[in-house]
Amino acid sequence: MPEGLSDEKTIQAIQENPYMQYLLGLPKFTEKPVFVPELFVQIRKRLDHEFFNLLTLLLSEADATKAKADYSTRSNEEDGVAHVLQKFCGVE
Repeated sequence: MPEGLSDEKTIQAIQENPYMQYLLGLPKFTEKPVFVPELFVQIRKRLDHEFFNLLTLLLSEADATKAKADYSTRSNEEDGVAHVLQKFCGVE
């Protein structure tokens, strides 16, 4: 996992950031944890590296200015979800 970006720290960052909570679809800001660390483990087990690459590609195709994805995620073994949150959401 990227240094300083454990599941617990990700949850804490979401807990402290109203913008992240809004992007996650929460109806209002809450100071309570919105996830438990075990959820990230379950997500990583169910969604593989190819899913995130496909998602990246679909999102870039939705943007008419891009012809293809310019970013490929890391694999589950390389903690791809945590890396994406760190890279694009500023989670430290």
